[in-house]
Amino acid sequence: MAVAPEDYINREMSWLEFNQRVLDQATNQSVHLLERLKFLAITSSN
Repeated sequence: MAVAPEDYINREMSWLEFNQRVLDQATNQSVHLLERLKFLAITSSN
């Protein structure tokens, strides 16, 4: 099964967008501190 080059780009863009959403949660002041730390850990491990 062949994979088109744009599939790789979409995969990478999807991963970056996911990390951005998680980072947005980490900087959201309305989220509890420990939850924000957890979001930072997720972002840093990706």
